[in-house]
Amino acid sequence: MNKYSFVLPAYKSKYLRKAIDSILSQSYSNFELIIVDDDSPYNLYEIISEYTDSRIYYYKNEKNIGGTDLVAQWNHCIEYATGDYIILAADDDIFDKDFLKLINELAIKYPELNVIRGKTQDIDENGNITKVELRLPELMTFDEYMFVETLLNRCIGNFAFKTSVLKEKKFINLPLAWYSDVASVFYLINGNIANTQETVYSFRMSNIHISAKTDKIAIYKKIIATEEYFNWLKVLLEVDDYKNSNIFLKKRIWEMYINANDMCFKSIRRLTRSLRPFDLFSVLNKIKNEKIVTLWEYFKLILYYVYRPRG
Repeated sequence: MNKYSFVLPAYKSKYLRKAIDSILSQSYSNFELIIVDDDSPYNLYEIISEYTDSRIYYYKNEKNIGGTDLVAQWNHCIEYATGDYIILAADDDIFDKDFLKLINELAIKYPELNVIRGKTQDIDENGNITKVELRLPELMTFDEYMFVETLLNRCIGNFAFKTSVLKEKKFINLPLAWYSDVASVFYLINGNIANTQETVYSFRMSNIHISAKTDKIAIYKKIIATEEYFNWLKVLLEVDDYKNSNIFLKKRIWEMYINANDMCFKSIRRLTRSLRPFDLFSVLNKIKNEKIVTLWEYFKLILYYVYRPRG
């Protein structure tokens, strides 16, 4: 009988009770819930102390980690886990009551796999369903999964990772954890991945989520992370375990890379609209020097600034 570790790096308080309740309501009961308070300014312990379930373990960081390095906080938190599999929960997402039951059925059926994925849907701030992703085959190869990944919801809490492997390899660390979920799953898959056939996880979209951050520092970090991710992916596909991936998959990766570069360029262009000339050229030179954009894209940005609409 497999034991699971829900590891919940906690910072926000708004949806924390709902997240905890969804975990404690699991129909499969052999699990622990490890809550790591990331030195939150909110009184999270007041919320957590309302629960008397012996499966809950509470820890508090002496100083905030996730504010400067979210993935470092993830990797710190998983060290507390004692289960056979780890689920990195979030303080605002919701697990269906049969999430673990269905994950465990796949873990028993495919014990050799490092990664099992739960089918996911999006919910808004009020819990209303806004999108349900497509259903994947129960078992997929690395190539098959990578090929359709861009069509899926990108989050991390809907995965169960084999603990021994995750603790050894860790989550891939990229700025703002941008693409860290995708990269980590690719890195940890050992040949195949299993998927639940029912929707078992609700990913909450809100204006306090990383993906909603649009300030210039966040945009810049996302640009850096996008470049780092695709450079990392190119290296990954050349190592022994992955270099035999089919040519159609590699073509698809290059298409993704080109599209991501285009998204980076558009983000930079949006960023430059409100910058003063001195700030603008400082940012653009840094972007050019770090080869985030091509020289031609750099000149296009300069031209955009000079000829941009006024008013």
